[in-house]
Amino acid sequence: MADKVLCSIENCGKVHYARGWCGKHYMRWYTHGHPTGRAPKRETECQRYYREVVLPHTGDDCLVWPFSRGSKGYGQLRRDGKVKCVARLVCEDANGPPPLPTHEAAHECGNGHLGCCNPRHLSWKTPVENQKDRVRHGTSNRGEGSGNALLTDLVVRQIRANKERLTKDQLAARYGVSRRCIFSVVTRRSWRHI
Repeated sequence: MADKVLCSIENCGKVHYARGWCGKHYMRWYTHGHPTGRAPKRETECQRYYREVVLPHTGDDCLVWPFSRGSKGYGQLRRDGKVKCVARLVCEDANGPPPLPTHEAAHECGNGHLGCCNPRHLSWKTPVENQKDRVRHGTSNRGEGSGNALLTDLVVRQIRANKERLTKDQLAARYGVSRRCIFSVVTRRSWRHI
């Protein structure tokens, strides 16, 4: 009796069925396009751009991410089956892992919201240090910069100037906010930067 031809997949050991594979591996190829199940994932254009353009970039100007971006403008890239922030990936690849999980990838240029992914512009900073950078760059979301702001810097100054002359209820009615909002402004629980 002739020797049996075995499946060409390493460590399978089953008898050949077709195309060099056993029946199980042949059906996986037929169904999924690869004998071991899912075909190996191909590198996408944005992953290739990240590897070939972003990581070796040494220029001083901002390098803008030309692919998908999140709602706040930061570049996004799928890695390990999850969508991740490009700036954080670049910072980790360029500077090593963050000192603590709470550290943020901070942009020295202040253009992260515009999609900058230049490795030379990124470093690990604490949330407090990163917020100070945002204030310095003029990209802070404090005060009027917040999408939820009911007041402006000018109105906050007016409220504080009139806190002795008018009651909190009168101030609330004048500026169309709650008494609690006026209390927070007057006691500097909110709008501390003014």
